[in-house]
Amino acid sequence: DGPLICVRYIIQKKLILPAQKYHERNLFSFLDNPKGEIDPGHFPPISCGFTLSDIRTAILNLNSIAIKLREKRFSTGSIRIDQVKIGFTWDAETKTPNGFFPYIRKDSHKLIEEFMLLANVAVAEKLIATFPDMAFLRCHPPPTSENCKILQETLEAHDINIDTSDSKRFADSLKRIVHEVRYGEIFLYLFFNSNQTSVQNFKCPIKHIFVQ
Repeated sequence: DGPLICVRYIIQKKLILPAQKYHERNLFSFLDNPKGEIDPGHFPPISCGFTLSDIRTAILNLNSIAIKLREKRFSTGSIRIDQVKIGFTWDAETKTPNGFFPYIRKDSHKLIEEFMLLANVAVAEKLIATFPDMAFLRCHPPPTSENCKILQETLEAHDINIDTSDSKRFADSLKRIVHEVRYGEIFLYLFFNSNQTSVQNFKCPIKHIFVQ
């Protein structure tokens, strides 16, 4: 409970004995059912003396941390541009696609994503601190005024205002467009897919170090 002040981590060599390996759908089951009865038949067996209730408590605690990490990222200008993803169903006999469905991003996806980001940042910071002259990191350049101008002019032609003065205002503008502009999400999807270079170059110029 309360605000997340900072995250401290230690990078060490460890041997981990997992109680069980869970699929994303198992994580979603815990998040979707935080207090109710748990059907053991829907989960793989657990080792190391833990129970499903223990695992659920741990997952819920991790999710609480992930939510605060996400809030902290977005408060400092992190930008998320959701792209529509399509999944396909297959014919069991012919092994060919026979339908499709939109890929829905769930809370379990967000939980996993947040700790993957945290791990990337931790490794990057460790590398730059240990090998300041040798670390090979991916650093995003600041946006060019030309890209910002193209983005603004394109949207303003459709009576959509956007603030590109910094990444925080840019992120807030995208959120507003999705929620307030009719077909805003579709419009942004079409624009960003036809202007990948401009979008990839729009990054906050401060502290963008990632390892992939």
